[in-house]
Amino acid sequence: MPVDGPIARRAQATVSSSWELLLRAPGGGEASLQRIIDDAKEDVLGDVITVIAEDVVPRKVQRYIARIAAVDIITNAIDAWMDKPISTQITGTDEMESWEARIKNMQDHKSRLMAEIAKLYPEVIDLIPAVTLNSPTAPAVSSAEDPFLTPSHQSFPILNNPDTTQGL
Repeated sequence: MPVDGPIARRAQATVSSSWELLLRAPGGGEASLQRIIDDAKEDVLGDVITVIAEDVVPRKVQRYIARIAAVDIITNAIDAWMDKPISTQITGTDEMESWEARIKNMQDHKSRLMAEIAKLYPEVIDLIPAVTLNSPTAPAVSSAEDPFLTPSHQSFPILNNPDTTQGL
C-alpha cells in the first residue's frame, strides 16, 4: 500500500532523497514512512486522520504537519546513512564517493525545516483544533475507595491498643 495523501505528498516533495532512501533502507519501507506521517498527524491534530479527511485540513496545517514529518524523515535518513561507508575509493577510474557532505547537508536542511516550523506555528495555531487528552485509567489521588493503595496505620486498631500488644 503506497503512502499517499496531501500531507505525505508534501513531506515527500520536501525531502525527496531522504524519502527514497527510507523506502529502500532495511527496516524502512512504506510502513515506516506511513508511521512517520501518522505520528506527525497525531502530534498536531490529536488523532491519525484518514487520507480522505486530510482534504478538509487547511493547506497551511497540511504544510505544517508535512514539515514536522519531514524533520523525522531526515532524522531517520541520517541514521540510515550512518550505516553506509563514509567514503568509497575505486582504483583504476579514481571514482570516489563521500557521504559526509550529504549528512551535513541533511542536518542543515533539518535545521531550516525546524525554523520554518517555528515560523509557521503562529499562523496555524488557531487553525488546529484543540487536543483533549482522554485517559480511561486516570491515576487515583484518594485512598478512600481504592483497595490497592497502602492502608493507613489507623486501619489496624489492634496495634494501637496497648492492652493487646503486651504479648507481642
